[in-house]
Amino acid sequence: ILEGLRLAQDRTPLVMWLLHRYVNEQSARGLLATHRYIMDLPNDHTQLFVPAGEILFAAGHKTEAEQIWQRSLAVSPVTDEALNNLGVLEYERGHLSKAAALFAKALASNPNNNSAMANQKALVMSGAQTGQIGEELIRRSTSHASSERGVLS
Repeated sequence: ILEGLRLAQDRTPLVMWLLHRYVNEQSARGLLATHRYIMDLPNDHTQLFVPAGEILFAAGHKTEAEQIWQRSLAVSPVTDEALNNLGVLEYERGHLSKAAALFAKALASNPNNNSAMANQKALVMSGAQTGQIGEELIRRSTSHASSERGVLS
């Protein structure tokens, strides 16, 4: 199957189909083979990195998802979806300051990223962030309500 992918013009639909198939079959071997394939793709396939990482993440392959999102950032450092997703990983690891910084970077890159906005607000509302970073996040979150665009400033 992977050899057929090398011959395809647009690999995105096929790779996504493979990932979904391997998730449904609960095939860790297939998921990891597809992960390796994605990591070897040329940089012009960045549109594939974030959604592929999300599928791997949902299937419990968080290390592989992180590697793909890091690759996405290496190609394009302002990929707001990758920044947000890495923020979620850092939050799960208990690295709250890192999570807050990644959510802020995602929003700086794309102030309309609703997921990053919701994640940042959840971080503040949970009371998990304290100190100066927490106060800054609270200030930004409350400024959301008065923003004309309806996004964090």
